[in-house]
Amino acid sequence: MLYYVNLIEITEASVKLGCMDFFLGFDGGGSRTRAALCSRDGALQATAEAAGSNPHHAGWEGCARMLRSAFDQVITSVKAQGCGQVRICGAFFGLAGVSSPDERAQVAAIAHGWPELSNSSVGVDHDIRIAWAGALAGNPGVAIIAGTGSSAYGCNSAGESARCGGWGALLDDVGSGYWLAIEAIKAVTHGHDGRGEPTALREDVFGLLGVSQVESIPGAAHAPDMTRDRIATLAPAIFARAQGGDLIASQILERGARELARLAAALQARLFGGGAMEVALTGGLSGRKSYADLLRKALLEAAPSAQLVAPRHSSLAGAVILAALEAKHNLPPSVRFGF
Repeated sequence: MLYYVNLIEITEASVKLGCMDFFLGFDGGGSRTRAALCSRDGALQATAEAAGSNPHHAGWEGCARMLRSAFDQVITSVKAQGCGQVRICGAFFGLAGVSSPDERAQVAAIAHGWPELSNSSVGVDHDIRIAWAGALAGNPGVAIIAGTGSSAYGCNSAGESARCGGWGALLDDVGSGYWLAIEAIKAVTHGHDGRGEPTALREDVFGLLGVSQVESIPGAAHAPDMTRDRIATLAPAIFARAQGGDLIASQILERGARELARLAAALQARLFGGGAMEVALTGGLSGRKSYADLLRKALLEAAPSAQLVAPRHSSLAGAVILAALEAKHNLPPSVRFGF
């Protein structure tokens, strides 16, 4: 079971020695790495930020360097607050691009190579798991990440977990910012062919790609500087066009929401036997109320017994929650993380 229980108090002896036990969480993505150090009662002691640590972007040396940079910052900060000895009981690394057992083992080796973590319980997983832990406060349910990419992760009351989606931009990432943008670009080309209706998205696509005619789209879309992240920046325009009444933009968003709902439905079947469960939408697109509303509607069809809930905490908070679990402690349910 992953539900919370009361926390053991810090011993009087530890306080007298100026020594405290801490939990350390990492949220490492392609653009930035965040770290947080919390005491046993869940109180935040320090946070830090470094450049991205996704090993597929930064390389393994870069990954290790950015993780260490964030780690050094939080340790320096907490020592400056007067803590004589920093004892880390549990640490958890939630990193984008880390999925296979070999990749998780490599991150664990980096962590255990730090003297400060040599005797600590360390966990490593893909960042979707910390998104789930934060959004649902470590309780059973499913979290969907919809940002530049997309994926979903679920865990039931028996501790059984599974991941769905997240196979990358070429194969998957349904309902994500990148996927929505590609659908918009396709809609413009199809409209030009007569295979689809005209759309005001044509203007936005031309602006993104720097072209003035549809025939120039293929070359511009495959240019070296037209990265996945850059293409995904078209997503806000799709929401704006849909709000303005553009039918094609609205249909793209509806399809995206249905695809995200299918991720949740697949995990519901695998982990919850089709029964009731909570679903939280996280990631960059989670702040779009219109998208959350569309997902709620799509869930009624794909997974009627699922309930869409607002995320309780951040992904970084989720990493701290999992760090505590690595040390066989549960943070109290009253904790309100400030990060």
